[in-house]
Amino acid sequence: MSDVVSVFQDLDTAYQKKTIKLLQSKHSQVYLALFRALFPDTSQGMVADELWSRMDECLRDLEEAGFADLLPKEGGKTKRGRSVCHDLIDRYNWVESKRREDGQMEYRLTSDAVEALETVERLRATNTVMTGSRMHTILDQIDRAYVRLSPNYEEGLRILQQRVADALDELDQYEAAGGSRGLSAEEARDEVANIIDLMSGIPVDLRRLEEDIHANAGELIGRFREDDRPTGEIIGDYIQAGRRLLDETDHGRSFQDSLAVIGDASLAGDVDTKLDAIVRTPALADAAWENSLRMQDGWNQIANGIVWVNRENSKSTHTINRSLSRHDVSRDRELTRTLKDLEAAAYAWASTTRPRSEGPLVPTVAKLKVDTLRTQPYTPTSKIPPPPLEDEEPGGVTLSLEELRRVGGPLTREILDAIAARQPLGRQSVDLAEEFSELNVEQRRPVEIAGLVQLATSLGVNLGECGRATYACVSIDGSSVQWEGPRIVLTLPQMDEGRGVLT
Repeated sequence: MSDVVSVFQDLDTAYQKKTIKLLQSKHSQVYLALFRALFPDTSQGMVADELWSRMDECLRDLEEAGFADLLPKEGGKTKRGRSVCHDLIDRYNWVESKRREDGQMEYRLTSDAVEALETVERLRATNTVMTGSRMHTILDQIDRAYVRLSPNYEEGLRILQQRVADALDELDQYEAAGGSRGLSAEEARDEVANIIDLMSGIPVDLRRLEEDIHANAGELIGRFREDDRPTGEIIGDYIQAGRRLLDETDHGRSFQDSLAVIGDASLAGDVDTKLDAIVRTPALADAAWENSLRMQDGWNQIANGIVWVNRENSKSTHTINRSLSRHDVSRDRELTRTLKDLEAAAYAWASTTRPRSEGPLVPTVAKLKVDTLRTQPYTPTSKIPPPPLEDEEPGGVTLSLEELRRVGGPLTREILDAIAARQPLGRQSVDLAEEFSELNVEQRRPVEIAGLVQLATSLGVNLGECGRATYACVSIDGSSVQWEGPRIVLTLPQMDEGRGVLT
């Protein structure tokens, strides 16, 4: 029997990763193109307003270039940049949003999105064939590992002696030629490709480590309420988990190795000097700028990735300290245990009780005595028959799904997205009445005013202190109508908070 079943099951882990789901999604090529265009440095983020605006431009460019059928749609129209960003965060988790210290919302690619970009970049590259230079690098690494891991002393000694002899021979040739003998353009491109290829995997490792640190801190805070052990033991487990994260995972070791290089000013400066000299070789004269940019971007992404990891570590430590100082751990655990006991009691009662039984947690109250309600329009003793049913009028109006949707309740989230998309950069507050009156005809339904009022109430806006404003609405039959309501003015952070309330 073949082992295809076990191999198939082993692949489950890989196919559950969001990296493959991104590559398999319907709009994967569009999303990856947007990622590459908007996040050239995958370690850096972008302010929300700027990202929405630039994404609108990119989607418009793709639409004008003839790719409209491939773009994500909503209601038959191409989605706006803000709506696409929300999908990438809420539905797919390929983009992450965080609020900065200055109050602005910032978007960054997750490690899965970065990994997908690197995978596609390798497939797209024209130099993916195994060249002699890359094969030499692989063989050299195999020899290094063999010397360190193999118990064969004689063979290991032979390999080391051969490497010393090759190095001496290369030294003699270098001295005899008065420097480098020079490489062909093809050989030089292979050397640069090796460097870029080795650099490409580190930013993904650093981004994944940053996410793991954040998840580790969140798990610790959750355990404060659930674990009965002393707080010191729980924190000890957290510290051990952090050490294992650095010592026992590939991305943790990548971070430590990168930090040892980047953190050494003289060594990092030496690398910069060497990279600059490599790309200035005459053999790469035709592509010096392109190769220099690619290598410098790769090096900068490693340096920025280390900064983000350290920043996330400091932020997580601050969050943990704040949680410890603001909460009574023993009281939180007692409350959690009490709630669990109540939940178990309610579940046991609901599993065995009959209809109209009294709950075990509520004291008995006097039953309300009322006359029996009449549940039939005509009593069985009535001699008057009920009126005949009227036949349904033929040729009734048939509504489409879009028309049925328009006569439903308020679509407040879509209205907020449409209003936010109209705002120029730098605006601090939005008058919903004025902006609502400028929306498309199909969006200015009277019922939307009720949705905006309800949202304002949820955000704590005192409507009694608001002035009055006129909302230019359009009824279902297409007639224009003026509705008067409170003048609601929200800041952009409040609008972002409102989206969270509606989610």
